Amino acid sequence: MRMSSGQDSLRHAFAVWLDRVILARLPGGRVSTIDDLWEKQTMLAERFDEWEEELRQEGRQAGRQEGESMLLIRQLQKRFGELPDSVRAHLRNAQPDQLEHWAERLLDVASLNDLFNDEWGAVPEGGAGQPA
Repeated sequence: MRMSSGQDSLRHAFAVWLDRVILARLPGGRVSTIDDLWEKQTMLAERFDEWEEELRQEGRQAGRQEGESMLLIRQLQKRFGELPDSVRAHLRNAQPDQLEHWAERLLDVASLNDLFNDEWGAVPEGGAGQPA
């Protein structure tokens, strides 16, 4: 069944809008040259699967990083007592390789100052201030 020219025009306008407004803003988005909405639907279905997997991987990475920082915080508290708020904040925002470095050094140091001295200088006492 052939659609009327009004519907063809509407389909084309929607396809152009989809390219310029939606697809261009999505991760890896680019304006496609596909005018057929059925082809766009197939392409979007494939892309949604890719985006879903990317988001899952990002979520897993963020969860691992949060878990590593919380574990290091607990270990430091067990060994050195209550931590200053600035140290906690710094550990929560640290990159995974830095957390790993500190976790390994934790076995060899006698104090928080010894652990963080290379990166921060002295660890601030109490909860005020940022690491130096």
